Amino acid sequence: MDRCSSMSDVPGPQATLPRRTAPQRILIVYYSRTHTTSWVASSLGAILGADVETLREARGQPETRSYARCATDAIFARRTALVEGAFDAAAYDMVVVGTPVWYASMSSPVRSFLARTSGGLREVAFFVTCGGFLPERALHQMANASERAPKATMTLRRRDWRDGSPVAQVLAFASAITT
Repeated sequence: MDRCSSMSDVPGPQATLPRRTAPQRILIVYYSRTHTTSWVASSLGAILGADVETLREARGQPETRSYARCATDAIFARRTALVEGAFDAAAYDMVVVGTPVWYASMSSPVRSFLARTSGGLREVAFFVTCGGFLPERALHQMANASERAPKATMTLRRRDWRDGSPVAQVLAFASAITT
């Protein structure tokens, strides 16, 4: 299982992606503890010409979140207080939500965001990053919490980073969002 694990071999800024523009207004909302999900969100933002919002916990920065707290929050499906974001998610045509998978669950900041916006988003797409198993469970939780069936989903596993396929997967996901 993914225990909020670090993916130290994540491509850095040298992994450039072509920029595409989408006719619809897109917001990408994500939580990232180890910067893996952040890389995906930033890449999608550049490709889609989307606004990007990082979910921030009111009680501290992601770096202060211990592995044990990640596990406990995931196991007990806890929510966390979030700092108010700069963007109104309900004002967008599409909201793309990204999270690491913690113990086969979405992260507590994403759980909190989806609970707050439940039923108020027009269209959604989801992506997860994981080192463990059962990312499908986290995607299912996200659909239930948002009360929306996603237009597209993407799972990036640790092994995808090793074989160099995340760029192709991100491009395919971006295409699925805009078609």
